[in-house]
Amino acid sequence: MKILGINSGRAVPPRFDPGFVRKLSDGSAALVQNGRIRCAAIEERFTRVRYSNGYRHSGLACLSRAGIAIDTLDAVAHSTCCDSVWSESTDILEDIAETWEGIFPRERIFKALEGKVFTVDHHQSHATLAFAGSGFDKAIVLVIDGFGNRLNHPESFDPSPNWWKGAFERQTYFLCEWRHGRIHFEVLHEDAHGPNEIGLGEVYRSVTHALGWHTYQHAGKTMALAPFGNPEHLQRSRLIESVLPHSSRVPIRNLHNDPISQIGQVIAAAGYALPDTFGICTGNPNEPFLCDVAALVQHQLETALINTISGLMEEHGIKNIAFGGGVAMNCVALGKLHRARPDIKLYIPPAPADTGQALGNALWLAYADRSPITESAPSVPIRSAALGISYTRAETDRAVSGFLKNNHDVKAVRISEPKALASAIVERLLQGKVVGLRQGRAEYGPRALGQASILADARSREMHDIVNSFKKREPFRPYAPSILAENVEEFLDIGAHSPFMSIAGIFRRGKGQTVPAVVHVDGSARYQSVDRDIGFYRLLLETYYRRTGIPIVLNTSFNLNGEPIVETPEDALDCFQRAGMTDLVVGDWYLQHF
Repeated sequence: MKILGINSGRAVPPRFDPGFVRKLSDGSAALVQNGRIRCAAIEERFTRVRYSNGYRHSGLACLSRAGIAIDTLDAVAHSTCCDSVWSESTDILEDIAETWEGIFPRERIFKALEGKVFTVDHHQSHATLAFAGSGFDKAIVLVIDGFGNRLNHPESFDPSPNWWKGAFERQTYFLCEWRHGRIHFEVLHEDAHGPNEIGLGEVYRSVTHALGWHTYQHAGKTMALAPFGNPEHLQRSRLIESVLPHSSRVPIRNLHNDPISQIGQVIAAAGYALPDTFGICTGNPNEPFLCDVAALVQHQLETALINTISGLMEEHGIKNIAFGGGVAMNCVALGKLHRARPDIKLYIPPAPADTGQALGNALWLAYADRSPITESAPSVPIRSAALGISYTRAETDRAVSGFLKNNHDVKAVRISEPKALASAIVERLLQGKVVGLRQGRAEYGPRALGQASILADARSREMHDIVNSFKKREPFRPYAPSILAENVEEFLDIGAHSPFMSIAGIFRRGKGQTVPAVVHVDGSARYQSVDRDIGFYRLLLETYYRRTGIPIVLNTSFNLNGEPIVETPEDALDCFQRAGMTDLVVGDWYLQHF
């Protein structure tokens, strides 16, 4: 059975929003065939515009790489966000026809897919990806994000600027279990689902706006800024409250379109004076008040998550926890959770936020017990994020050849033997060089995990600034380590498995000094644990370990600030040239400026 999952670029159907006012972001597509993930791809990697919506390019890439024509699909699983679930199949077909206008005739789409398109609830999509990917037989699955679908108003859509008013999915806690090859969902509890209530994801977004980053997609900057502040400086301010046994509430008015006033009012009501820079200055370590605000929301989020998850674990006697939705990207909170509950067995999928919707949709249609589709092949746990497009040797050769014709200051050599290629990379890292690496299938998710990475020697304190001279990120933001999985507990205070760079640990005494380029101001690091079955990237780390006695390299995404991670060989070559980097490995080609 061939199932295409798509994450719509529209919040409401075209008939309600012909002017396409309610645009979404984080587009993606995924193809599941006979229970196996054939491809999962993110739209922005193809458009080269961050957070691109829809599936025009990613959907076509999945189909073409799998050699599957649209007419041979058995089903399409579609979801959306921030408004009601689409229940009319005609609306989904119109969305597909609009998305692929100029590629497939509208008549062909309707003929090929009529009766084969299905809608998936936003939170059930997140839950499916988290649970099916985990390999657990039974688990508590949390889905926490800013907005899911609108509640209580089927077929009621709002294309107006006030769409955010009302009740939405925000925090849903499921008990998921495999029963006779199907996933059974039971809703254990919901938080922040009443009219105009907001939840953890939305309040974190509001603080991020108030700190000067005017989109939820920069929430990671709030998390990175938090260690520079002290939540006790604003301790009377209540952004998030924990409610026993396993709930949380945000005691704040829903002012989605005015987050600066929303957060400022809470802090001022607690008796704290707002500085003149509040809402004007962008968060940075030189603005202590803004650092304290970031620390406050981070601390209260951590407390609420630990309370909720611990309460659910105790009440149901289950230690298996899977986590989806945008809040599952908060690696610092997940590290604190591991310290508070070392008995937890936690799984975070590679794409827990909305770019993961497409794969969640396809897996829901394949395996949910309420799905109208029956997939007989068993599901397979997701152990690698390398689910995207791979490029052939011929495609890479053409890209390198064309690049060399126009760039005479670059030399290239093919190194086909993996051990020799790994040794060549390590040699240059030891010489203080920064190496771009684009190999294999693209990662599905926001993290670079050795398929499209920029690598550097973490032992050099200066390497953070050297890498940042290429990346041009805010200087206070840390870079991450990749570490051999069996060495995690030697270097960090938790031994949690973190193959998708989902968890932050604290370096043990004396260990952070050996890799200062990847240590944040509080001694923490969001780390990738690299298992033995990862392939070339594992070989590279093992080679580096043998040479240095250190099982860690600096790993950051292969892109420049504000750009998507590189996708094609051409993207890698272009980024390499524009960044002024000295070294690039693309496929089995090693390129150097001379």
